[in-house]
Amino acid sequence: MEIDINNCPERLRHFLFGINELLEGRGEKIQRDVENEVPTVDTTSPEYMEQMKSLFAHAHVAAKSEKEAEKSLEGKTHRDIEIGSRFGGNVEEGKEAFARISRAVSGSHDAGFNFFPQQGQKSNNPRSRTNSEVIRDVRQNSRN
Repeated sequence: MEIDINNCPERLRHFLFGINELLEGRGEKIQRDVENEVPTVDTTSPEYMEQMKSLFAHAHVAAKSEKEAEKSLEGKTHRDIEIGSRFGGNVEEGKEAFARISRAVSGSHDAGFNFFPQQGQKSNNPRSRTNSEVIRDVRQNSRN
């Protein structure tokens, strides 16, 4: 499926724009968002331990795969390795689609969009709360 200005969700538009900013050395926006990010997991919760176990399990699988790739590349240089594109499509059409998406979000990207929930930012959407926040509120309300 092709992504263009007509079918690209707003959040994806901002992420594409932000990734391009990073690639071009203009990552100030995401750096500010990271520094002001609301912690999404309570490090004392069981959910945190589950996420850590999952992270280590996935990291182990990835490390094993990378070891195999490293062995297969042993003794080779960049001239011995052919890296081909796995993407189809027309490069110029892709550039134009990205340019349209960029124009659509560039004015609102800095002020109206955050990559992560920000400290001091209130949301009316209960789905934007983390599982840890919901669990904490349920525990607190059950005590009352």
